[in-house]
Amino acid sequence: MIPAEVRITRVRTCEDCTENEITLSNSFDSERWVGYGLELPWKDNQPYVSRIKAGKYVGWLDHMTAFGDMQLVRLEDKQDRTGIFIHPANWTVHPETGRQLLQGCIAPGKSKGECAVWSSVEACEEIAEYLGRYAGDKSFVVIVEDNFPEEVKSC
Repeated sequence: MIPAEVRITRVRTCEDCTENEITLSNSFDSERWVGYGLELPWKDNQPYVSRIKAGKYVGWLDHMTAFGDMQLVRLEDKQDRTGIFIHPANWTVHPETGRQLLQGCIAPGKSKGECAVWSSVEACEEIAEYLGRYAGDKSFVVIVEDNFPEEVKSC
C-alpha cells in the first residue's frame, strides 16, 4: 500500500466554530482537495466542547453504524482526547434544536455556509474510498494544522 495522508488546515475560527479545508495525498499522486471541514471552536482542549489540538495523528478506517453503516476515519486517542472521528454533520450545533452535533470531531463537506458544511456524507464517502484504496487496512497520517491569518476573521 502507498502511504496516505489526510491534511486538515484550519483557516477561520469564531466563538461558534472553526472552519477548515481538507486535502488527501499519497506518495504517488498529487494532492487531492476534498472540500471544507467544520469543528468546534478552541476551548483549551476540553473534551466535548473544544476542537482537538493541532498536530500529527495516526488515523485508520473504522466501520461505524451510527452514521448509516459507513467507513469513517478515526484518530488515535491523544492529549486527553478520545473517540475523535471525521464524520458527517452539517453544523457544530443544530440551529433549530440546539443539539450539539460535534463533540471534538471533524465534519467534512463538499460546500460550506457560515459555520456549516453541506454534502457531508458524500465527503466522508470520498475520504473513505481514497484511504481504502491507498492505505487499505493500514494506518495513515492525519495532520491538523492551524493556518489562521494574523487577524482571525470572525465567522
